[in-house]
Amino acid sequence: MDAARWERIKSVFQEAFEHEPAGRARFLDAACGGDADLRASVDRLLEAHASAGAFLDESLKSDSGDASRLGEGARAAESVALQETPTRIGQYRVIRELGRGGMGAVYLAERDDPGLRKTVAIKVVRRDSHFMLRRFRTESQILSGLEHPGIARLYDGGTTDEGLPFFVMEYVAGENIVAYCDAHHLSIADRLRLFRRVCDAVQFAHQSFIVHRDLKPSNILVTADAEPKLLDFGIAKLLNPELAGGPVEETMEMTRLLTPQYASPEHVRGQPVTTASDVYSLGVILYELLTGARPYRVTSAQSAAEIERAVCETDAPLPSSVVPANVRRALRGDLDNIVLKALRKAPSERYATAAELAEDIRRQLEGYPVQAQPDRVTYRASKFVRRHRAAVIAVSTILVAVLAGTLSTARQLRRAERRFADVRSLAHSVLFDVYDSLSTLPNSLPTRRLVVSRAQEYLDSLAGEAGNDSVLVRDLAASYMRLGDVRGRPYAANLGDTAGARDSYQKAIALLEQEDARRPNDPAVQEPLCEVYMNLGRIFSREFKFEAAIELLNKAIGVADRLAARFASEPRYIEELARATMYLGSAQANRAGSVDGLQTAVATYRRALALQLAGGDHPEEFWQRALSWKYFYLGYALLAVGDYTGDASYYREALDNDLKGSAIRRRVAEAHPDHDYRRDIADALVSTGGCRWKAEQDLAGAMRDFREALAILQALSEADTTNLEARRDVAGVYQGIGATLGEAGRRGEGVEALRKALAIYEEISRADPNSQEDAGYVATVQKRIAALERDR
Repeated sequence: MDAARWERIKSVFQEAFEHEPAGRARFLDAACGGDADLRASVDRLLEAHASAGAFLDESLKSDSGDASRLGEGARAAESVALQETPTRIGQYRVIRELGRGGMGAVYLAERDDPGLRKTVAIKVVRRDSHFMLRRFRTESQILSGLEHPGIARLYDGGTTDEGLPFFVMEYVAGENIVAYCDAHHLSIADRLRLFRRVCDAVQFAHQSFIVHRDLKPSNILVTADAEPKLLDFGIAKLLNPELAGGPVEETMEMTRLLTPQYASPEHVRGQPVTTASDVYSLGVILYELLTGARPYRVTSAQSAAEIERAVCETDAPLPSSVVPANVRRALRGDLDNIVLKALRKAPSERYATAAELAEDIRRQLEGYPVQAQPDRVTYRASKFVRRHRAAVIAVSTILVAVLAGTLSTARQLRRAERRFADVRSLAHSVLFDVYDSLSTLPNSLPTRRLVVSRAQEYLDSLAGEAGNDSVLVRDLAASYMRLGDVRGRPYAANLGDTAGARDSYQKAIALLEQEDARRPNDPAVQEPLCEVYMNLGRIFSREFKFEAAIELLNKAIGVADRLAARFASEPRYIEELARATMYLGSAQANRAGSVDGLQTAVATYRRALALQLAGGDHPEEFWQRALSWKYFYLGYALLAVGDYTGDASYYREALDNDLKGSAIRRRVAEAHPDHDYRRDIADALVSTGGCRWKAEQDLAGAMRDFREALAILQALSEADTTNLEARRDVAGVYQGIGATLGEAGRRGEGVEALRKALAIYEEISRADPNSQEDAGYVATVQKRIAALERDR
């Protein structure tokens, strides 16, 4: 059925639905005329609606806020459409229905394109399709970045033939976390350990500025391998009009997405929803995991006022008070207080982050004092006694003196902790929020450098006090990595401070290696460690410290290899291993002083490409972009071997690889028009331009590619004159133009282009004297200019 036909059927159905049953037949006779198929289709919809029963009533009740916009008949039409299991949705074949609720239905489906077979879950929702698609395009880039083993991926989205929006998600086979714990008879300690992993996934998303907004057991599935997976992360944000970036229509006021049993007080009241709201929902889930009950009696059948009163005004009973006597003692005290702190009515009184909640649970499991307890000397002493009972008995005669000293220590500790928290918050705000706000302002380079300098001071002061606090160590490492990126991450927008970037990356490595020694199988540590090894390795390569670069990149390969082996079904770990291998090839190529050295780099590049191709043909944006880089890096090395040997077959193979990479980048850019992929396209044009001349002597084609790339890169450089990486890109195009024109015999034009490249490289080299790579570019271009002028 085409869309126009469906719209006609739906329109007649909506009007018929508004008529009383007695007059409905007369209306349909007039509306359908002699169109028997139209009449039959509308009759089937009316019959299906009449038989929908409680489900339809509940669906309409949950969508009552849309009445003035859609009309009851329109909503009924959507409900009926959602009840019929489709055979296909977009490019996917539907296998069966997985479930349904007030917002729509979820189907198990399979993409059966050759080479792209993949089982997925597809959620079809009843929402305004224009709004949904606009929100999806706006947020898809952010959500696609949620790459964490504990979060199910969001792959794609679109609309069905009936105009209903759908989302394509990673399919997770498992039980909801409460059912899993009950079915496997997990102990309280095992439930807490499993829950901590959920907190880690939530924290990861929060650090990417994504709030779930609908955390509940049915959105947390545990696989047969005991791995928890969060579902629907970000979809609630996509569905919520409050985040649309414009005014919210009054008719949409009651469409706030929530599950009353797990919603925070501010969510129920319609107030802004933040990460603190997710912490509250985690508290409700933890309450249920520990007690088998929920803290409030709330149902969707209650009125909005009854729900608000139950959630916002009723205090949750102590978890230990609602369990049988044989488990009461295990919950009494620390766990009571941890759960109730997460369930505080005021967001400011809850745990500040999901990581803090997880850390308090760790402390409880290991017998340390928790934040949720009042900071009393007797409490801290009791925890100490439990951990060191024998030693305490042996020194009981001096207990009074110990307690007296502890009173003073506790006061000092509280003051230090307050100061510590303030500095930690300030460092994060300066490095992320303030810097990002300044980065879009013209002529802000001096201020941005000052901000980075202050952030460095804050981080260094925190690092001295981190100790063995895992959460803080990881936060500090992430901040040092961020600092390194903005200072001088190779081939990304940065301040041109290579030495500063090296220093920041080295501090991050020291922290992460320390944490990796304590937690050798924690992907939350191994992932950033692999990333920072790669970044520092590329810094060393830029400084011509090739042996140090190769050593670090081999370390990155080792970490990535362990991750890829452990999470074989996760494409990002395969890509990370391939990327680390590719960077190793780059260091080998930069070090090479002979054709044999270049052949070693070519072999490494081939291995990197083979690793990724062996991982499958995944349609995800990150995978396709990464694959294009593998083709281009191999092309660079093949071109260099051709220059050394004079063998034109290397040029032809280089061009073949470049064309494959270029085709991928064009497809990615076309599929994501809202993302700025101009630099990717320009980089591809520079590579293919050089190869066209070498492989085919196609000067006109090469110049066309170069000039298109130059126009793009000059526009990007002019948009931010402080971005040295963008200036370096422009110089690279002029260098390619000059070299190609010189080889083609147009030496005067070649020298002119090379002088433009030289001026930029000299400017960059003065701004960042630690970058030996730029100094090398200066020397290379000077030699080429001299050779062309000598031959003129």
